[in-house]
Amino acid sequence: MFLFITAFPLLLGLLQASQVPAETVQLDFTRTIETTVKPGKAVAVPEATPPGRPLGPHAVRLVLGGNRLVIEETGERILVDFPGRRYKVVDLARKQYMDLSLYSTPLFRSMELNNRNAMVRAFERAGVRGMPDWRPTLNQHELSIFDPSAPAEIRREETAACVSFFWKDKPLFEYQKECAPVSRAAMVLFAQYFRYGSCGTHPKILQELQTLPGIPKTMIHTAYYGGIATSPALRSRFVLDHVTAGKESSFSVAEFAPAPLPGLDDEAALMAIVRKDPRGAAAQVTRATQSFERAVASRRYFEATLAATELSLQTGDSSWERRVAAFADRVHRDPDVRRFHSSVVVDEAHLWQAILNLRSLRPKAGEFSHVLMLMEANLHAKRRSGPGLEHAFDDARELHLAALKVNPYNPSVWRDLGSTYQKAYLTPPACYCWDFARELAPDHPAVRELDAMQKQMEADMPEYFLTGVAAGRTEVSPGR
Repeated sequence: MFLFITAFPLLLGLLQASQVPAETVQLDFTRTIETTVKPGKAVAVPEATPPGRPLGPHAVRLVLGGNRLVIEETGERILVDFPGRRYKVVDLARKQYMDLSLYSTPLFRSMELNNRNAMVRAFERAGVRGMPDWRPTLNQHELSIFDPSAPAEIRREETAACVSFFWKDKPLFEYQKECAPVSRAAMVLFAQYFRYGSCGTHPKILQELQTLPGIPKTMIHTAYYGGIATSPALRSRFVLDHVTAGKESSFSVAEFAPAPLPGLDDEAALMAIVRKDPRGAAAQVTRATQSFERAVASRRYFEATLAATELSLQTGDSSWERRVAAFADRVHRDPDVRRFHSSVVVDEAHLWQAILNLRSLRPKAGEFSHVLMLMEANLHAKRRSGPGLEHAFDDARELHLAALKVNPYNPSVWRDLGSTYQKAYLTPPACYCWDFARELAPDHPAVRELDAMQKQMEADMPEYFLTGVAAGRTEVSPGR
């Protein structure tokens, strides 16, 4: 627990006297979380607090400066680096940190908002009763994201002492006008606490918050679990206790050890192999090229096709497709090649049969059965029906990893593994894999697609990246 020793009125007077806020500012709050659930009452949706945030009072420390934000709360420190587009989560007790992509948060929230909207439309078309009471304004409030298809229904009320925001009769946010003056840049960063911390807040409210002349002495945030109007509310009361000049060391993780994301030990081990021997990429290309030439010479066109497929995916060189086209008449007479081609791009109704076809071809693939595993993994990731659907994600991940154990230098496979995580709404692991694909081959066509997706995300949701703060190219550290 932090020690709060500076009285707010005295602090406010000092700040007003100086009128020159420090470049880096440290804020200490007391945050008290309450639930609207009556004691002893059972509810279907638990009176869930934000992850790791208990009911009752606890300390929150924020450090703002240099287009960076530090959030320290209940034994966890989060470092948000907007220029570097990184998001580091520090476990203070274990002295470890995870290094994540900043894109993972807005990616998940945009996917979740689209999913909720799609479910509502589907339920309405089907005439389903008892569907979740999702309301657009509450969704936007929880996910802290604009929805152009649903204008916000927010009512603003102002008194001499405070400003309050409501959706219908439900409170969303309130702040007192009495504040501790800080710079405009600090206020912009302060508003990001509600976006990247554990609250979420409607973007319309955050737009106003970041234009205030200083940090409000008291704020009350109300959340509705899952964006559902009938859910129990969680109310967080923030009281500003202490404002001081921040320390540059707050933004450093030098004293902590890097740690992989939970559950990604296999991915981390494969990344370590690649980093230990970066020349292995050229060796993999040489291996596959020699195998391609041997397969063509011996008229094993199915193996030659798989070799060319792997080389095209690894190098991004489309000439491998032309090399196969040079003997296309013989390739297309090969029944195994025809079955392979017919199983790579299929519609939902034929996914399962395509998976069975690819499995049946493995014994004929020679040293390239891992290419068939990659193709099968991508089909599992697309499945929405059929036998064993509940295992589709696990099947896809295991097959991707099996392919990577043969050749961990292929950026296309890392891209596809990341996309498999994305389809499962697991956006931090998705970005973790995509970052490594970029590390392997920053100019690969698959990576350029990822770069384009991130640029589009910045254009669609600039509030998540600080408008005007450009992304710096960040090297991937060994701990990621």
